[in-house]
Amino acid sequence: MITNEQLAIWIDDYLLSGYGDKVLQREWKGVYLRGHAPWSNNEESYHRWLAAINHHHEYLCTLGSFEEIHEAIKGLQIKGIGPFTIYDTAVMIASSIGQYPQHIHLHSGAAKGAEAIGIKHKVANKEDFVGLYPAFDRLMPVQIEDFLCAYHSNLLQYAEL
Repeated sequence: MITNEQLAIWIDDYLLSGYGDKVLQREWKGVYLRGHAPWSNNEESYHRWLAAINHHHEYLCTLGSFEEIHEAIKGLQIKGIGPFTIYDTAVMIASSIGQYPQHIHLHSGAAKGAEAIGIKHKVANKEDFVGLYPAFDRLMPVQIEDFLCAYHSNLLQYAEL
């Protein structure tokens, strides 16, 4: 079982390594590097996504919140592009204008990490995590999502003990 003390050690590691700051400073660069994330196995979808986001980038930056940016990007609906790519792109664009998710969006590794500690929602509140493990209070929602993704293997291993 995972203890709050063990989780606090991993959060310290996450913050001291600089990952917590990096997720807050990410921004859309206009091109993804292959291997950055498993967004799409379809090369054509990948390039259509880049073109669509680049085309709409200026407009997206005028929106007032992460949620508005996320909804606008969801509306692009490019075949082969799923929820994780949409979320990650929205985080990059929103972060560059100082806007961050107010909720924890759980996809892929982050969803596995959340499940390991008993949270099975697709979107959760920070309070859901802090209620189980007070150490999460030190992180913003976007950092919690990133932490869960980065440490999901650790969380799964300890959850099984």
